[in-house]
Amino acid sequence: MTLVNNQLVNKITPVLIVMLFMGMTLRSQQLSFALDPASSISIEGTSTFHDWTAKVGEFSGTLSLSEPFSADEDKQLAVNKVDLAFQAESIDGGRGAAMNKKIKAALKSTEHPAITFAIAEAQVLTLTEGKLAVAGALQMAGVTKEINLELESQPNEDGMMAFTAKYPMKLSAFEIEPPSAMFGQIVTGDDITIVFDLKFSAANN
Repeated sequence: MTLVNNQLVNKITPVLIVMLFMGMTLRSQQLSFALDPASSISIEGTSTFHDWTAKVGEFSGTLSLSEPFSADEDKQLAVNKVDLAFQAESIDGGRGAAMNKKIKAALKSTEHPAITFAIAEAQVLTLTEGKLAVAGALQMAGVTKEINLELESQPNEDGMMAFTAKYPMKLSAFEIEPPSAMFGQIVTGDDITIVFDLKFSAANN
């Protein structure tokens, strides 16, 4: 009887080990999402002449979670990775090539083609009144600043995770000289706001 039991244990043990390993592997897998083309990023500002909005034409991004998240059901978002990048050369101020050239020059786009936001380590974000605060590094014109970006979670639609955010900042904080025109008669204000409408779709889940 003992021999039979030992044989049974010897057969079952490897199976249990494999099942345990598979369970651990599944739990450790990341849920990956890519920034969808339906997203939009823009920059709002003022000048001595009029308010203005510049739209970003080219952007990319990834989001990795350690577990699924639904804005309607979950109170916490376990984030492993966030990487956002938008190309300074693709920013269109809507006032023609001359204005766009000044924007690119102010952002030093030749030396620093991408404006980026990324987190350095995994974070667990708590959903409070529909908002999530994520700490990360914003790099612009060669200057990097640690910031807190407040995301407003939107309902999941079409299988995508959606967030909106507005980040007010000063150009001078990133050593950016506000663009001017008409021999200095029109000067861009130091205060701008980056407006994010982010939609992430499943990448390889």
